[in-house]
Amino acid sequence: MANSTITFFVNGNEVRVQNPDPELTLSTFLRYKLNLTGTKLGCEEGTCGACTVAIARWNALEKRARFVSANACIVPLYLVDGALVLTVEGIGSQKRLHPIQERLSSGNATQCGFCSPGFVMAAYALLRNNPTPTADEIRAALVGNLCRCTGYRPILEALESFANPSGGCCMGGQGGCPCKESTKENSVPDKEPLLICGLVNYEQMRKFDESSEIIFPPKLIMQHRQQSFVLKGKRALSATFKSLVTVDRFVSTGIKMRLDHSMNPSPTANAVWLSIQHIHELKNVVVSDGIIHIGSGLTISEFVVAIRAHCKSEQYVSTIDELFAKYSSDQVKNTVSWSGALSSALPTSDLCTLFLALNWRIRLLNLSTSEYRTLTADQFLSGSYGRKTAMESVEIITALLVPSVPKLGIAAFKHGKRLGADDSVLNAAASYDEATGSCRIVVGAFQRPLILDKSSALRNGECPSDSIASAIDADFEQFSVENEFDYKKRIAKAALTDMLSVLAGTVQEGGLSITRNALEPLQLFKGSDPSISPVGRPLRHAAADRHTTGEAEYVDDIRIHELKHAALVLSTEAHARIISIDPSSALAVEGVLAYVDAKDIPPGGKLRPSLSPLLMVQDDTPVFADGVVEMIGQPIGCIVADDVETARRAAQLVNVEYEKLPAILTMEDAIVAQSYLLPKPMQFGKSQEEVDKALKAAPILLEGELEIGGQEHLCMETQSSIVVPQENDEWTLYTSTQNPSDAQYLCANLLGIPVCNIVVKVKRLGGGFGGKATGDHIARAPAIVAANKLRKPVSCVLHRYDDMITTGKRHPALFKYRVGIDDDGRLLTVHVVQYIQAGYSMDHSVLIAIMIQYADACYRVPAMRAECWALKTHTCSNTGFRGFGRPQTFFFMETVMAEVAQRVGKTLNEVKKLNLFNEGDRALCGSTIRNYCLPKCWQELERFSDFDKLYKECEEFNKTSRRIKRGVAISGTVQGLTSHWFEMGNAHVQIMLDGTVRVNVGHVEMGQGLNTKMIQIAAAVFKIPHEKINVIEMATDKTANAFPTASSIGTDVCGLAKACEKLLEGIQPHIDQHEGDFVKALMSAWIAKVPLQANETVKVEREAHNMPPRELTYFTTGAACVLVEVDCATGEHKLKLVDIIMDLGDSINPAIDIGQIEGAFMQGYGLMTSEEIETDCNDQITNATVSGYKIPTVHMVPERFRVKLLENGKNYPGQIYRSKVNGEYGSASLYFTCSLTIRPVEESASHHCSQQLLSIRRYGWLLIRIEARSTSNVSIRHLLPNEF
Repeated sequence: MANSTITFFVNGNEVRVQNPDPELTLSTFLRYKLNLTGTKLGCEEGTCGACTVAIARWNALEKRARFVSANACIVPLYLVDGALVLTVEGIGSQKRLHPIQERLSSGNATQCGFCSPGFVMAAYALLRNNPTPTADEIRAALVGNLCRCTGYRPILEALESFANPSGGCCMGGQGGCPCKESTKENSVPDKEPLLICGLVNYEQMRKFDESSEIIFPPKLIMQHRQQSFVLKGKRALSATFKSLVTVDRFVSTGIKMRLDHSMNPSPTANAVWLSIQHIHELKNVVVSDGIIHIGSGLTISEFVVAIRAHCKSEQYVSTIDELFAKYSSDQVKNTVSWSGALSSALPTSDLCTLFLALNWRIRLLNLSTSEYRTLTADQFLSGSYGRKTAMESVEIITALLVPSVPKLGIAAFKHGKRLGADDSVLNAAASYDEATGSCRIVVGAFQRPLILDKSSALRNGECPSDSIASAIDADFEQFSVENEFDYKKRIAKAALTDMLSVLAGTVQEGGLSITRNALEPLQLFKGSDPSISPVGRPLRHAAADRHTTGEAEYVDDIRIHELKHAALVLSTEAHARIISIDPSSALAVEGVLAYVDAKDIPPGGKLRPSLSPLLMVQDDTPVFADGVVEMIGQPIGCIVADDVETARRAAQLVNVEYEKLPAILTMEDAIVAQSYLLPKPMQFGKSQEEVDKALKAAPILLEGELEIGGQEHLCMETQSSIVVPQENDEWTLYTSTQNPSDAQYLCANLLGIPVCNIVVKVKRLGGGFGGKATGDHIARAPAIVAANKLRKPVSCVLHRYDDMITTGKRHPALFKYRVGIDDDGRLLTVHVVQYIQAGYSMDHSVLIAIMIQYADACYRVPAMRAECWALKTHTCSNTGFRGFGRPQTFFFMETVMAEVAQRVGKTLNEVKKLNLFNEGDRALCGSTIRNYCLPKCWQELERFSDFDKLYKECEEFNKTSRRIKRGVAISGTVQGLTSHWFEMGNAHVQIMLDGTVRVNVGHVEMGQGLNTKMIQIAAAVFKIPHEKINVIEMATDKTANAFPTASSIGTDVCGLAKACEKLLEGIQPHIDQHEGDFVKALMSAWIAKVPLQANETVKVEREAHNMPPRELTYFTTGAACVLVEVDCATGEHKLKLVDIIMDLGDSINPAIDIGQIEGAFMQGYGLMTSEEIETDCNDQITNATVSGYKIPTVHMVPERFRVKLLENGKNYPGQIYRSKVNGEYGSASLYFTCSLTIRPVEESASHHCSQQLLSIRRYGWLLIRIEARSTSNVSIRHLLPNEF
């Protein structure tokens, strides 16, 4: 009789589950059954790595446990039967950190912390198998883990300290700082004794010791299950077999089938999954008669290991190793079977392409007749009657047959939209039989892997590029109607060129390798002043230990009794009238409680709660569509159910009938239709007449237009809210918002109740970047309407897909401009008109339009006029994003500077330095440039990076390298702070009688280190150890009417120092009386009825320092030098080095500030390279997944990443401890340097290629072309890689 109980161990404890639902994932079980919430959910598709756990099974042959990292969100629970599962909670805790947790937390490798448990467990699985890995092995293990905050440098530096040997500049603090002590030209000279080099010394930390880890349970070693088990769920039946003899139907692991099945909302969508997880015969590797028999139950990782162990051809092994080193993630590679990959016959499957190129054989078993047959790859992939393969429905794959001594020469190629490991855009493989001279070339690009007949006829050797192009054209002709046809055809030409040269043994210059030099990080900063310690010290993030142990709590980790779950019903039309809504099918699903929409807003409540005189920003976004939908993804209503999976599936069953209306989907269409949010544009600068006159008088006129696309925030934590009704119509909200005060007011307006009845609490955010200033209402507002209707607590945590299609992005922008310059390249006048795509409602778009006042960036323009129109389109309402509109304007101005340099025949660096602001200049925004150090940062950076030498080296390299080109450039940034609108903050401080202090400020911790700096400030004022300070959650019942947490200005405006100073004034006499004993002084003060708590609201001091009331008090400035390598054949590129110098005044915490600089740079690097929002003709986002939207990975981190904080800048005396806030834009703009580095490549590239490199970001790679017109205009346009 089949068993229905699975047994496994979690963190050393035995777990037995009776008949688990086959659809139940390991992550859901861990989080909601065992309450192990350290396993985070960021994507629910096995891509982001936040849910990474370590899974161990006993290997009887090796007599040891083998550990693998796995994505718990895609692993069905039943597949861990007989395994040991380790989560981040199981290896360490805040009180006793594991060495991995200690190095990540002490190494400043956490910011928001949401992704940190995944990185911990990915590294843990690696170290359990290999305690002394190489740096390359560590990086390979982390490629499946994504981070949106840190930029990866501190994560890599911390974990590569386990490497043998650890490498990189100053890593581990071994023997001081070679950069600082060296006499090389590009080193930091010895005359800077006040500078501190490096943030962490890893040599002082505990080593990884396998003997102290959880052992594999002896019970699982001894246990040998003889019988199969069968599991019955609501919608699925799963059977796992122990013997091949008992199998009677098609077999799979269940991973892909479960993921596909979960997307089917029907409650009657029954399925049968049969698993080969435990069939011994299919888990073996046997070598017989020169053939390697690789069992079909093995994973892709195990397939690669088998090839490595048993194949006698070094070229075979190295080629296959290199190909699968680019696999999207180790977690997936460790989980999915190679047989499942072959069965898919997908063109993006690297294994399918390799299989067909080498024409390996495969063994099939007929379950009806028990007969075996063997097919070649040609035969297997020749499916008929609509089937992808020749495998019958009653057949299963049992083994792959690979020659152990292959006679063929092979080559492989893979190209993704990101450098390094990624999903394939195009893969290729080739084999060559030297005896017969035959060649077989296969490309995976469209529909299924394809043998290229014409290309294969080229055989091997160096073929003329014209012959290769003609062959590819002929082979690809049948796919001419496919998407991305031209793009993939050009990549295929590069693939064919590379592989033919490899087969001929004449490799001269290939593409970019993912193999990296040792990471060379460096952080330089001024030493702290002991009199104000711990201010100025690089303390780690205050919650770093909880981040890395999984103890840090986010909204979805909060457990509320009887909590119900809401899922949104979203529009599928861009612009339409709603004819009818029928939720009956959804309400019929077991566990569904209610359907909620606009009709459920109570009397007195507002459908558009952001339209209120009490709010600074007026926004007409409705909570639910009411009669008309105006974007795909607009919330129409929501379904509330007992669990989140039921709610999400049922929401898809709500039937909405539409009458389509005309839709405006693009900026061009909106301009033609004059579809604007406001009747007039935002305007700054000179009058039209003055600018026209200046343009007419300018010796040289440039004119053109350019466009930049949007960017998805992709916070690791999606929009999330929990709403809890209380007595007396009072409410407590736990929500992921950057703006708790507005959330409080909006909920009150929505329900029509007093604001004082609502308390909003925010402990931390799993990333924000501006996307949770207003975007959080998409989850919060439906939840509170539902909770009000049901009078039960309701959670709304958006699925990643829903989050990406409903929430606003960075605004796409179009610029039309005229620029007047003199013969030296000096800017005389600029007239620019910007158009931003606002979307269907206001959100923050009007404020973003106002940011056109910063269109002069960091350059002096005597006569400038800037205008911005916010365009109303039937698309998502775009919102604030790091930099808040200014990155778009910097992109414009940096592009203009490149055009100026090209026109006057000077280097870009010369022209930019010529036009930089000077102290005392007047900016376009109307403020005087003061407390400003950009020229100094620039000069210091030229020396720090040895820019002139780098520039010459790039020129020499490009003369001799035909395919790989290098470019180097410097770019600057400037941000004026603080705006008088935001110069008010509040803080609440309580001193306890034991000498500890509790702090609550009116801003939110979201990874920027605000709480850490607050702790340092409070400790400095009270002169007590920083460990005695605790910053608690932001809550509107303690700090009300606070401003939004934005622009990284929280440290400037929170007012904590004033509150602490106010308290200290009262207790100082008692401190003196008790000779500095703080605890005794507090008791004395308390007895004397001296207040020990204070709530202070302050503003930035201006009058005392003769500062005009509405001008900016100081400017955060910085400069970056970036060197990039570009593959001219594919468009791939690699950051070789990044050096950054920033003026942050006297930094309160250098570790926090440097982390923000690095993270902003890498996030902007994604904007300009790999990140692209793809839509169809109806504006439906087609890559609304973490796998489809390409944020940077660990493979994209520069080999040399150095940051220095300027030690002698100009500070505003009215700022807290003379610091300058980092400014989310202050470092975010530096990433535009990436685009400028390619410009010096153009002349060299065009010398070797038939055309110039082209501009702008497309298909993941940054390429630039300036196309001069006869009228001296310039235009920037989208084209494809390799279009020379």
